[in-house]
Amino acid sequence: MNDTSTVDLGSVVTAFERELGLGAARSRSVARCLSEAKIVPAGAAHAPARYDFRDVGSLLLGVCADVTLPNVAETVVTLDRLMPNGIVVDDEMPERLKSKLFRAGHALDALLEAAVEDDDTLRSIDYIEVVSSWPEISIHWSVGEPERYREPGKDARQWGAMHMRSIKIPGKALFQCIRRLFADEASADAA
Repeated sequence: MNDTSTVDLGSVVTAFERELGLGAARSRSVARCLSEAKIVPAGAAHAPARYDFRDVGSLLLGVCADVTLPNVAETVVTLDRLMPNGIVVDDEMPERLKSKLFRAGHALDALLEAAVEDDDTLRSIDYIEVVSSWPEISIHWSVGEPERYREPGKDARQWGAMHMRSIKIPGKALFQCIRRLFADEASADAA
């Protein structure tokens, strides 16, 4: 891995387009919305924004969410807070404990961090699906049932609308994207 754990926004946009097929214009527009909402870092006139794997995950969610630009920041926050199978967190639970629960954002962070560290976890995922018809993120493993993250109190086994609109990101392509972003040339080529 590089001695730095951040990459510039231009590299992220290029990698999203090349490795994942996500449009550069949409990625840049979403990045601007997320930086204005202080979800990801903003760059300066002569210094591009620097993203860590967490910021890359937030940008990925924003680009994959099929919402208008004014709604991107709110949607990313909603997607980040989804719970496994829509479990309900008791209101009486102390906030410091609620924040430790493994939300969708934590799961995505763990997967991207594993790829940064050259762990093969993402390679064993068929795809990650970001559903736009209702707030849901599903991680479809090569073996076993998918992990579904829904709003607290929502049954993950049922659709939230009459039709489903989603974007699927192949696990192997996402692994390659993250490795190319955060690894040195030799490690990227070996991946």
